[in-house]
Amino acid sequence: MLYVGRATNLRRRLAAYRNLSPENAPPSLARLLSRVVEIRWQVTPDVHAAGLLEAELLQRYRPPGNRLGTHPESRWFAGMWVAADRLTLTRSAEPLATGEWFGPFTRRHAFAALLRCLRRTFHPHPFDWPLGWWAPPGPTRAEFVLPPANPDPVPQAPWQDLLRSFWLGESAALLDRLAEPLKAATNLPHWEVILWQQDLTVLTNFYRYVTTRLGQIRHRFHICAPHISAAQLEQLLALQRTSTEARRRLART
Repeated sequence: MLYVGRATNLRRRLAAYRNLSPENAPPSLARLLSRVVEIRWQVTPDVHAAGLLEAELLQRYRPPGNRLGTHPESRWFAGMWVAADRLTLTRSAEPLATGEWFGPFTRRHAFAALLRCLRRTFHPHPFDWPLGWWAPPGPTRAEFVLPPANPDPVPQAPWQDLLRSFWLGESAALLDRLAEPLKAATNLPHWEVILWQQDLTVLTNFYRYVTTRLGQIRHRFHICAPHISAAQLEQLLALQRTSTEARRRLART
C-alpha cells in the first residue's frame, strides 16, 4: 500500500496523477508515482463515511505516502491521583484502571514542563533537580505534597481542579497559578528565570493548540468522558477534516 486518499471526483483525481510529470511533482509524490501497479477504490455513501474509511485504512496500513493520522500510538494520556495531601501525576501511553485520565495529547515535552513548574511551586528545594528531569522526553511520573488549605476569605481553587480544567481545555487558570512564584522570586539566577519562562511558554502553547482543540472536538461530538482512545480521536479528526473541506467547497460554489 503506497497511498490512501479520498476524492469527490475520482476520475479527475486519477487523471491529474496520470498527467503529472515527475519533474513537476513534489519529490515524495514523484517517488510514489513510479511504483504504482494497481489502484483500488471503494464508493462510500457520503463524504463522512469516506473520511472514516480513510482514517481506518491509514491506521491499518500506514502507507509511506501518508503521514497524517497514521500513528495514533504517538499520543499520550495524563493521569492524576489525589490522596490526603499527596498529588500524583503520570504520563502513560494508555489510561490505567485507577485515577483520573485525560487525553490523548501530543507534545510529550509539555508534561515534563508541567512537572518542573509544579516542583518549583511545591518542593522546598525546587532547583535540586532529580536525574532525568531535563533530558528528553522528561519524567513520566511525580508525586507532590500539597500545601495546606488557604485560610484567606477567598480561597484558591484546589490544584486538582486547576489541572482538570487545564487538561480538559476549559480554563488556563493553572498557568496563572504556576506563574505566581516566578513573579514573587527576587534572587533567582538569570538562567533559571529563562528556563522557568520557557516551561510556562510550552504549557501556554500546549493549552492553546492541544488541550483547547481536543476540548472543542469533545464538545462538537458530544463526548462527556475526559479521555477517548487515540484511534477514536483520529477518526474524529478525519470527520472534522471532511466537514471543513465540504464547507469550503460549498463556499466556493
